[in-house]
Amino acid sequence: MTKSRKKTTGKTVAISRNVRIEDIARAVGMSSATVSRAFSDPAKVKPVTREKIYRVAKQHNWTPNPVARQLVRSEQKIVGLWEPAVYPTRYSSTLLRALDSGLRGRDMIPVHILSDLERHIASVAQIVLVDVERDTQTQDLLERSGVPYVCIGRSRKGLWLSVDDIHGGELIGHHLVERGYGHVLVISDTNVALAFEERLLGLQNVLQATPSIRVEVHREDFNAGFAVSGYRAMSKLVRSAGSALPDVLVAMTDEVAQGAIMAFEDAGLRVPEDIAVVGYDGLPNLRYRLTTVAQDFEAIAAGAISLLNDLGEIEVGYRAPVTFSPGDTS
Repeated sequence: MTKSRKKTTGKTVAISRNVRIEDIARAVGMSSATVSRAFSDPAKVKPVTREKIYRVAKQHNWTPNPVARQLVRSEQKIVGLWEPAVYPTRYSSTLLRALDSGLRGRDMIPVHILSDLERHIASVAQIVLVDVERDTQTQDLLERSGVPYVCIGRSRKGLWLSVDDIHGGELIGHHLVERGYGHVLVISDTNVALAFEERLLGLQNVLQATPSIRVEVHREDFNAGFAVSGYRAMSKLVRSAGSALPDVLVAMTDEVAQGAIMAFEDAGLRVPEDIAVVGYDGLPNLRYRLTTVAQDFEAIAAGAISLLNDLGEIEVGYRAPVTFSPGDTS
């Protein structure tokens, strides 16, 4: 039997092609019960533990089919949650938790599908897609299957809702003007994402009214992960810019902001005294108390559930609200 090797916590664990729950449990160094609970009742598993389980399961193309078969026999509606990224982000994990809670609150059963969506379509009544803006193949697959679905993020077809990112960018712009920053650096992704571009548009809409503010946009490939990308980009900036640093860094996500702050600290810089940092998302339990724009994850989840079940609470194209959240970094 051909085997792949997976390193975990200093140990090398062999996982066969016919992956079982016991294999995943051994790979992450936890019990099979914990792995099962991460899918059947995610709220009872610590976020860090859950993310580790999901990451390893996705790497090995494993989803708990026995759980899905058991749920199919239930009279409750089963809703699949699909997020295509290979490595879950803190943002997607936070949003999936809100969806999980919202679905259970309406007596529905959420099932996290980590791989091979086509194989699991028949096991669910509905599907929520997270961050599939550029993934038209998934939507085409669901269109052909006839399974009702909703997209969180802009979509050219079907039901979708998103976040009021233009307003979020405007909120950051007003904050920067009030603080009197003269040199603004924005870090965004090289792979143009509509949400990031709308945030940038809102920011520029406000700052254009103050010509004395200098705005630069740096694009970084975020495929290595948000925090890692933020750290790498700002480490290079510090080495090349010397004393000519911007007054404030605006990061398109909180995770990018967190990585950037770690780079500044490693370079002996103080935040916000030497350089201020503003993030976006409002993620909980981060290392730093960021100045950020906070998304309403519960409102996003409730909106997706409403659209999917035609509850009449919102319309297609709904923009979930955002709020400015002052912190210690600007």
